[in-house]
Amino acid sequence: MIKFINTTDGTHKEFTAVENIEFTLHQDASPVEMVEAVTSFLNASGYHIPEGEYLDFVPEDGYSSEGWDSFYEGEGVTEDWNTRESIDGVR
Repeated sequence: MIKFINTTDGTHKEFTAVENIEFTLHQDASPVEMVEAVTSFLNASGYHIPEGEYLDFVPEDGYSSEGWDSFYEGEGVTEDWNTRESIDGVR
């Protein structure tokens, strides 16, 4: 089991009825499910993620001028690499 917990600080309790925000994920959550859960947890905790932006995995050497295409075509990328394609249909 994986848990994300945000407990309301005592100095803020007079401004909210929310004691804590807790997300519980099953141990076998995929990396994509984990990123979705962290995104939802941050939103629930009051962090704003601007429209059109999202949390994602970035290659260690960063993005190139060709974007993700150079990463997919690069050496060492396995066939079972699971992109966000299952979520937004874009690759």
